[in-house]
Amino acid sequence: MTEFTRVGVLGAGLMGSGIAQVAAVAGCSVMVRDLEQSVLDRARKGIEGSTTKFVEKGKLAEADRAAALGRLSFGTELEALTGSDLIIEAVTEDLAVKNALWKALDAACAENVVFASNTSSLPIAAMAAVTSPTIVAEKHS
Repeated sequence: MTEFTRVGVLGAGLMGSGIAQVAAVAGCSVMVRDLEQSVLDRARKGIEGSTTKFVEKGKLAEADRAAALGRLSFGTELEALTGSDLIIEAVTEDLAVKNALWKALDAACAENVVFASNTSSLPIAAMAAVTSPTIVAEKHS
């Protein structure tokens, strides 16, 4: 099984910030990318607040919270994700938007990066078709 240490998250909305928080708490370095700095700022504050609640409830040690927050980076440049082992997309449910991001990342990332999507309504195969990876796995819920 592949171990991921550097995770990129496309989209800093509710789902993207939640994914970023889980990855950071799990020990990964996380780069969160969104188009607007205000969205990134809101995501950072949300993660800080959420992890504070985990500490208050005894579900996370303060030292682990601080370490997780230290593993988070935020930015607006797509290129910041190119060093990731795993990139998880959590942007708007628009196939054209998602595919434009995948095409750009496919051209800029190492060939062994794993692309994943948080889509709830679009076929993964339609996104994979615009990238060069040869293995596609789709989970149906």
